[in-house]
Amino acid sequence: MKNSLKFIVSALPFLVVFTANTFFPSRPALGNRDTNIVEILQLKSLIETIGEGRVRHPLMLATVIFEDCKKHRMDPFLILAVIQTESSFRARVSSSKGARGLMQIMLPTGKEIARKLKWKKFVEKDLLDPVKNVRMGIYYLSKLKKRFNEKIFFLTAYNNGAARLKRTLRATPKADLQFTYAKSVLMNYAQLKYKSEK
Repeated sequence: MKNSLKFIVSALPFLVVFTANTFFPSRPALGNRDTNIVEILQLKSLIETIGEGRVRHPLMLATVIFEDCKKHRMDPFLILAVIQTESSFRARVSSSKGARGLMQIMLPTGKEIARKLKWKKFVEKDLLDPVKNVRMGIYYLSKLKKRFNEKIFFLTAYNNGAARLKRTLRATPKADLQFTYAKSVLMNYAQLKYKSEK
């Protein structure tokens, strides 16, 4: 048993690179390989800790988050904070409104994102696939970030919808808004950043 654990630990850097090359063969070249591996393993550790073992393949999920955040210029710790807030890392959870998966994506939103990502096939059960769900969520958040810029705004748009947020901002002074969801995400984000720096 101990020998098996030692082998797994020693093989982790190879597994990270193998996973990235297998699932993202056409991805842009990454930066320093060793730094990337350290960051991916750090994300994996946080997923295991915060997710309390709910994620079946934390290394694969960490790799996907790292790769897609790099591609779309998103903070991977913010993505973990959104996942923690939305689903507590439960990949198959569904809300009463129909949002599904780790990042709680609605079916119409998922269809639109899949079309923009040029996926050849998308079905409803894809929302329960951790890898596909997170890739959609990162892409969607990156678009909202470009549109609203400030974290408090694009996180609120992610939760309530961009059109609804725009109507609210036109009708209500910013000082009177609560931003409850966004503040919850940002609290989780601050805690994750703190844990990552310990």
